[in-house]
Parts: sequence; structure tokens; C-alpha cells
Amino acid sequence: MQWTCDCNEVVYELITLGGLRFIRRTAFQAGKTVIHESDRWSFRMADAMWSALLTGNAR
Repeated sequence: MQWTCDCNEVVYELITLGGLRFIRRTAFQAGKTVIHESDRWSFRMADAMWSALLTGNAR
């Protein structure tokens, strides 16, 4: 598992589960925690999306 700094209002995690990977986005807003998860992807596709996310190129 990898994650971005938990010192921000939004934290991203790259998670491996059952041979697939996905990205979890956790936002802390107005005292609430809001969690969204991506689709499950192959390692290659998830790693590419993770890299794009970290470099600001994800859409």
C-alpha cells in the first residue's frame, strides 16, 4: 500500500486486494470523512493512474 501525506484535507491510497489494485480517496470536510474508491484495475493500469495522480496528470 502507498498513500499521500495525511497532513492534507484529501488523502489518496493505492491499495492491493485480491490481485487487483484501486485508489481510495479520503476527504475530511466540515468534520465529516468522505471516502470514494476507484474501479479495480490491473497492477499496470493502477500504477499508471497512481503515477498520473501524483504528478498532477490524472483526470
